[in-house]
Amino acid sequence: MLTPTLQTTLFRALAFAKERNHEQATLEHLLLALIDDDDAIATLEACVVDIEKLRSVMVSNLDDATMRPIAPGIADPKPSWDFQTALQRAAIQVQSSGQANMSGADVLLAILSERTAPVVAILAESGVTRLDALNYIAHGLGKLPPRTVDVVSDDAVLTPDLEAVLARAFADANRRRHEYMTLVHLLFALLDHPEIAALLVSVAVDREALRDALAQSLEDTVAVPPSIHDIDAMPTMSVKRVLQRAAIHVRTSGRGQVTPANLLLGVFGERESEAVELLKLHGLSRAKAAAHVARRVGGSGGNA
Repeated sequence: MLTPTLQTTLFRALAFAKERNHEQATLEHLLLALIDDDDAIATLEACVVDIEKLRSVMVSNLDDATMRPIAPGIADPKPSWDFQTALQRAAIQVQSSGQANMSGADVLLAILSERTAPVVAILAESGVTRLDALNYIAHGLGKLPPRTVDVVSDDAVLTPDLEAVLARAFADANRRRHEYMTLVHLLFALLDHPEIAALLVSVAVDREALRDALAQSLEDTVAVPPSIHDIDAMPTMSVKRVLQRAAIHVRTSGRGQVTPANLLLGVFGERESEAVELLKLHGLSRAKAAAHVARRVGGSGGNA
């Protein structure tokens, strides 16, 4: 069953085609209509899309499009084949997920599955991908922090709180005018997460002493001069490997979300890094961290 909002959106898409005397309502008409659909807008905003810019692009494209006009004697445009296919795909997605109603967000996700459609390229240029939309619709996750989306797979997404940790790590690197977001930035951000704080207490690590050591390391990192610091910090290859390692771990263990504990365990794979040396210096080894995680999972049956 369609939500009332989606019903209105579909009528609006047909109206956009009729206004332009287009014989068929296409995915372009549908996307333009979805830009005023509350459920679709929430997804687009979570994907950090400039809504008004996207609207302008779609209006311009449709106004300039050369499409077959409505034939004499035909009152209204008809949905095109790809328009109908997107609705059918959305209906299947909704049914398979056990939802009662199909919304504009579901239709947007279905459109993004039409990989060769020009409208998907327009969405990509606006910064939205199918993974971004799926993360929000299925898990309530906003767009992943800068430059991490390419290292987290479809079936191993970040928990919302871990996404916030990564965002803090990037923000800290930018505030300090560091060219790279490193494992030290990542660990410094992780220390404030309750799961990591509990882990450190359980293995008798002095969190404040570790925090001071990480902070000193960050203070000693050379900053980029303000005059040339005009781009966001880049994640180091070590950070990318840790994210990949954590994603692989949750996939092979049958869990779908990367948590702060998974990420901390992944850091220990970078054996020669300063971050691991600081962890060991303060009494935290991978074995201790893994034992804590195993106890937590065994006791709660939840994700590590």
